[in-house]
Amino acid sequence: MNYLDKIKLISALQKVTANYEIEIKDLQWLASLYPVNKVDKKQVNELANSFKEKGWEGPPILYSKHHHRAITGSHRIAAAKMLLDDPDDDYTVDVEAIDVDDYLDAYCDENNCTIDQIEFAMLRWIFEGTDLEKEVKKNAEW
Repeated sequence: MNYLDKIKLISALQKVTANYEIEIKDLQWLASLYPVNKVDKKQVNELANSFKEKGWEGPPILYSKHHHRAITGSHRIAAAKMLLDDPDDDYTVDVEAIDVDDYLDAYCDENNCTIDQIEFAMLRWIFEGTDLEKEVKKNAEW
């Protein structure tokens, strides 16, 4: 993406006035999302143990409600599945999540693409200049 394209994109995204809302979900919901990346098993185990001990810590999951897929949080999704597969325990963890469909739609409109064509390794391009940018910067995946 060249400089002028980036300026156009930021301008388009600033028009998104979604005023995002942090929603509270559960582990079953989290485990049902389609993940965005492959995961490291060691990190998944660490997150599952952290969920057991401390509950939810860290930034909200960014997701597409329309596509029922995660934009961030593949490791947290795998950790949720691990906990739900444990027949000896019944874990209850509140999961913070933000639906980012308005941001994805603006990005795709500006870049003539679909959600399946977005390179999610560069979330900065999607959220830069929006009201959600500060929240996204908290996420190590950004």
